[in-house]
Amino acid sequence: MNAAGKARDLTRQLLTFGRKQVLSIVTIDLNAVVSGFRDIIRRTIREDIELVLDLDAASPFIKADSGQVEQVLLNLAVNAQDAISAQGTIRISTERLFMDGENARIHPGLMEGDYILLAFADSGCGMNDETLSHIFEPFFTTKQTGHGTGLGLATVYGIVKQHGGFISVFSRPGEGTIFKMYFPACDRCDLPSAVPASAASTESVTTARMLVVEDNQMVREMVVDMLTEQGYEVVSVSDPLQALECIEQRGERFEMLVSDVVMPYMSGPQMFERLSVTQPDLKVLFLSGYPSSIDVHSGTLEEGVNFLAKPFSALELQQRIRRILDGGGGAA
Repeated sequence: MNAAGKARDLTRQLLTFGRKQVLSIVTIDLNAVVSGFRDIIRRTIREDIELVLDLDAASPFIKADSGQVEQVLLNLAVNAQDAISAQGTIRISTERLFMDGENARIHPGLMEGDYILLAFADSGCGMNDETLSHIFEPFFTTKQTGHGTGLGLATVYGIVKQHGGFISVFSRPGEGTIFKMYFPACDRCDLPSAVPASAASTESVTTARMLVVEDNQMVREMVVDMLTEQGYEVVSVSDPLQALECIEQRGERFEMLVSDVVMPYMSGPQMFERLSVTQPDLKVLFLSGYPSSIDVHSGTLEEGVNFLAKPFSALELQQRIRRILDGGGGAA
């Protein structure tokens, strides 16, 4: 199990660097994410390292996957701890700013506009120019063999880029390091709100009827077993045409569709769009490892789309389905 978990994490890091990781994009308050993750960082780094937050209150809203932003913070914190040999300081700050044409020229790839700056500074040993030229390369590391995969900063780079952001780093030997990450600002303050208790379904979720569509037999049988053990009534098919036959021709009804994304004949989202015409109240959960053909924006899933990345555990599947059926996530 440990070996499988490490393989999963390594694969996800490589996908992130290649900007192929699937993101669940929503409007987030970057300050709230940083503040909420502070305790995790504090427990991760040594006690002799001071952690300072300097957060700008000027509308720090961005479109992002909060879990991926937390991954950035954690990777940078671990990296900073290794760079600080004794007592030291880590400072995380945010700032809303406008990048004009001159700034865009200085930072190739950065477009003119409003941004939220997330800066991560440490008082560590710093880096020379030769090291700086390689830090975002996968598997590059200055640590001893067995003390790092060399994917920490490559993952940070991939996450920032996949969010449409820009990252720069400033460092000198003996003078510490500062990473500056610029995320496009979002003026919308419509943060996702919790679903009122009255809106949640009063019916026990274990009475729900599920339609599982997955072309890989081993994965399909595994999902069916997981759902059956949780008390759901499950019907499974191997391709979208059989799913359409179940609902469009035979008139069967299901509370939820659990579907792969990339399949023969049509994609999971295309199939769900057709099924929704016949059954508008059908909820959906998409499963995929790398949905290369899904109609998303640069590997992201927009707000309201329910997605669970493979591989997943039985508990992760159970929690996601329960949240959707109880009203925490509806149809895509």
